Amino acid sequence: QSMREAGYLATDVSLDQLAVKARNYSGAEIEGLVKAASSYALNRNLDVSDLTKAADVDNVCVTSSDFEMALSEVKPAFGLDEDDLAVHMPGGIIPYGQAYSNLIDSITRFTRQVQLSSKTASLTLLMEGPVGSGKTALACHVALQSKFPFTKFFTCENYVGDGEIHKINKLRATFDDAYKSPLSLIILDDLERIIEYVSLGGAASVNNRVLQALMVLIKKAPPPGHKLLVIATTSKVSVMMDVGLRETFNAVLFVPTLREPQQMLDVLREVPGLKDESLKGLEQHLPPEMPIKKLLLIAEMAREGTAAIGRDALLEGLNDYGFGQNFI
Repeated sequence: QSMREAGYLATDVSLDQLAVKARNYSGAEIEGLVKAASSYALNRNLDVSDLTKAADVDNVCVTSSDFEMALSEVKPAFGLDEDDLAVHMPGGIIPYGQAYSNLIDSITRFTRQVQLSSKTASLTLLMEGPVGSGKTALACHVALQSKFPFTKFFTCENYVGDGEIHKINKLRATFDDAYKSPLSLIILDDLERIIEYVSLGGAASVNNRVLQALMVLIKKAPPPGHKLLVIATTSKVSVMMDVGLRETFNAVLFVPTLREPQQMLDVLREVPGLKDESLKGLEQHLPPEMPIKKLLLIAEMAREGTAAIGRDALLEGLNDYGFGQNFI
């Protein structure tokens, strides 16, 4: 506000909109944000033909675009990293009928219960289903839509090669950070990998110390005045049951594969570059069941050049992945 009173803010800068975008920033981070935006404005007032000449400070005016660039440069320690979540749903979210709608409705109800209910301080949700059924993408979609002030995506991909103590400390730090926000969401992706599930020769094993730490953290209630939603994914529900992890969750949702040709066609219609004529009569070549991730991969492989997806290439892709027995 003092910058506006001094005439250093352009009229296109909305303090209300800026406050919303910087809702997860600490006081020090907001100070860094303002300094970064101001530096962009100062650079515009430099005489590039004579760099020894001082900038014309009296004419410095910080614009909305300066703050946009600063927001992309200065990231809060806590909050929602949309880029981190978006990378786990590269094809976006594609509706595929009533089954999809029911899933979204259920997850939304759980999310809103944590957001709105005065009696629900924490809620834990397990999303189980076959590999490639879209569990991770759905979890990230919910996170982006819910706009929780604090959202953390925990996956073992970030801790490859780390020992169990380091992983346990990272898990604990993730939950501790979540407790600092009044409303938080934690996504635990691929629980079987987090607990280091291994199956060799019919014998299965997990890292018991990581497992026990995870169970304690999931069950632990947040501090008074704070709310937490935990969404976890797994493709090994039988393992979760055997080690007692499944029962630590308040609710379990099953994310199915695409179960009928019509669902697959609905998905394909939303794929950029795939024209309706490429789908004519395709239902007779489609299998009775397929993971949505696999179908999107086949469609992308069938892309001819940079845009169109041809019918013949699509059929070849189905055949390459073992789904084309009907037309071999």
